[in-house]
Amino acid sequence: MTHTKEWSVCLEILVGNLLIAAGYGFFLLPLGFAAGNVVGLAQIAVHFMPDTLSIFGWIILFDLLLFCVGWLYLGFSEVKKRMLHCLIFPFATFAFLKWNFFGEMLHDVHFCAIICGALLGIGNGLVVRGGAAMCDFDIIGEICNKKLGLPWFHVAMVLDFLVVVAQGAWLSMLEVAYGFFVFTELGTIYHEFLARGKEGGRMYIFSDHHGALQEVLSKDMHLRLAYFNAEDGWERKPVQVMMAVMPFHEIERVKRRVHKTDPDAVIVMDTVNSIDGGKKRKNEKNL
Repeated sequence: MTHTKEWSVCLEILVGNLLIAAGYGFFLLPLGFAAGNVVGLAQIAVHFMPDTLSIFGWIILFDLLLFCVGWLYLGFSEVKKRMLHCLIFPFATFAFLKWNFFGEMLHDVHFCAIICGALLGIGNGLVVRGGAAMCDFDIIGEICNKKLGLPWFHVAMVLDFLVVVAQGAWLSMLEVAYGFFVFTELGTIYHEFLARGKEGGRMYIFSDHHGALQEVLSKDMHLRLAYFNAEDGWERKPVQVMMAVMPFHEIERVKRRVHKTDPDAVIVMDTVNSIDGGKKRKNEKNL
């Protein structure tokens, strides 16, 4: 990767984190909507333990806790991509909440909910497209996937749902409903931002380490693989190409595992308009 490309990716991740912080700081927190992820946990902690930390103190604490848990169970290589989020998100959210210049706009709750969901969705899309991630429930999801074979995305969504619902203990039904609306819009925009209307991605992997990659992709990540015989364009010798089809939200995660296993692997991506049918293997849990 060239220095220009590296700076471009870092800028993309930085802007994504700032957009996420803007969604929370400018709109969601001032309006008192129910929240998911770490912010939702922080709101629950502040409600039940108001004399301890501020909401930003709880956000930092939960971010660090999830980061350490991820480091312990997934390894540093899997959590280092979340460091920028830990450093930027809590402080940027605090700054946006303190210097909120959308005060008059907050009277239009419907419009603010739409803008909030859009900021969170685009921000998450930029961060993931840049190869980074947030310190949120996807860490728990990845641990459950590694240890139990559960789909990480579904685990994260269930935890988000439970956190939002838990805030209904003191919030009004309308505030909880707006919270669900924001996170539904977030998920929709996030998917469209990454997928651009496509359903999945087709990945071709050129590598000399087929055995190690098969172990990781097929047994650990439960991806179905296909092999094609090809010919090396330089040395004119036979080579094998691995192919896998996956949902868009899995692509960056699979890329990281491929390059961790074989740093010299070449990955070629293509889009898939439809994924349908197929028979599950007996031990296949998260397709």
